[in-house]
Amino acid sequence: MTNLNLTDMKTCYKIFRREIIQSIPIEENRFGFEPEITVKVAKRRLGVYEGGISYAGRAYEEGKKICLKEDVRALWGLVNYGIKQPVAKPAVMGEPTRTADVAVRQP
Repeated sequence: MTNLNLTDMKTCYKIFRREIIQSIPIEENRFGFEPEITVKVAKRRLGVYEGGISYAGRAYEEGKKICLKEDVRALWGLVNYGIKQPVAKPAVMGEPTRTADVAVRQP
């Protein structure tokens, strides 16, 4: 859907340049934000960097909130925003490309 090679979009660490994130209309709440922002960033052809983080998963008893329902919601979001969001025009030849517009921190 996005042509991005991401390990896990749901780890929650995301860093944006202020003007980039302010220019993207966000519709989703909760875990629907992850697929929405991933598709919208990819469709704008912004540079994405995936960096490592340390992570210890939680059990449901410890407050884990992601379940199968959230995975279905994420898949729906990828398809929905992949269809709704227009693809940005590629950069003009000779125009500088930004490779660090968005940073996504992953394990």
